[in-house]
Amino acid sequence: MSDQILTLHVGPSQLLSKLCDEIELEKTINDLVKWDSVRCHVSPGTRIKALVLNILCSGKPLYKVHEFYQNLDSEMLFDTSVSPDQLNDDALGRALDYLYEAEAWKVYSTIALKALKN
Repeated sequence: MSDQILTLHVGPSQLLSKLCDEIELEKTINDLVKWDSVRCHVSPGTRIKALVLNILCSGKPLYKVHEFYQNLDSEMLFDTSVSPDQLNDDALGRALDYLYEAEAWKVYSTIALKALKN
């Protein structure tokens, strides 16, 4: 019996993920938006980070973002293991709703200031 080796294409997503980590994108969003950590399996910060990486690396439309993550190692990109199915358009849309309710410009300003300090 031979062992199978699974190779995954990383591309620029790993570098961009680390840049998002440097400016604390996920943490800042999770701190500034109202969300239920008990009911949400994936935090809004992780979902928004998934959108950012998708936009910068592939530009797939919202309803196809999960396809972008099918051949990527989510554990390398996010703090937790996230399956592509958890990044469906409904879940991503809810994260955008949370961002809107928290006044996106305030969240953006906070993240931008953190980026400038680093």
